Amino acid sequence: IHRFIQTRIRTPQSDDLITAESLDENDVETPTDVLKKQMGSAIQADFLFAALTKAAGVDVKVVIGGDRRENFFSRTKYPFSDFVSMIGLAVNTEGSMWKFIDPCDKTVPFGVLPWYREGVEAMAVGGTQFTWLKTTMNSAAANKSQRSGNFTINADGTLEGDIRMEFSGQEAVIRKSRLFGKSPTEREEIVKAEIQSKLSTAEISMLSISGLENSGEPLLLTMKIRIPSYAQ
Repeated sequence: IHRFIQTRIRTPQSDDLITAESLDENDVETPTDVLKKQMGSAIQADFLFAALTKAAGVDVKVVIGGDRRENFFSRTKYPFSDFVSMIGLAVNTEGSMWKFIDPCDKTVPFGVLPWYREGVEAMAVGGTQFTWLKTTMNSAAANKSQRSGNFTINADGTLEGDIRMEFSGQEAVIRKSRLFGKSPTEREEIVKAEIQSKLSTAEISMLSISGLENSGEPLLLTMKIRIPSYAQ
């Protein structure tokens, strides 16, 4: 269900053709409308996931919590409604084990929230009941950045070779969010600019980006690099 929502339901965040106006024109209001027309707002996509999951017999709740980029919400120290908003959903498939997800965000894999939603105090609401939970955090082992290269240095000091960079977990989510929805040319410019911010004379070619369309896969970048006058 999570994969279906991420790949088949178009939202304004993933498709420039989907706007609030176009959703109104197509009378997209209920989860049934979203499923039938395969489009909706971010919150409508989340609610479709909740409806399908509940129909499959899985307990699901709406999660309201804070944003660590802006504040540190606490129900005891800082119980301010302005500090919280809907941050996703919680599903329970293993008794007392809740998995926190945000299906409408196509860069975030199942069982993960963006880093600024991790480790925050949150209210899980279902029907007329609610409970307080703390959102889980990805382990350090799951948030990997792996870089490798095979280079040669020519007699004139020019460095040439191949680079391979693989990112998983939050490292992948952060980078995918920068690239998602961009054209191939824009993606290439973003990657090149990041490398050239550290190596201004670097010449990048044969850039390949994979894993961007599947939130469950690592982000893999491969390219050729040439840096004149890199060494003496």
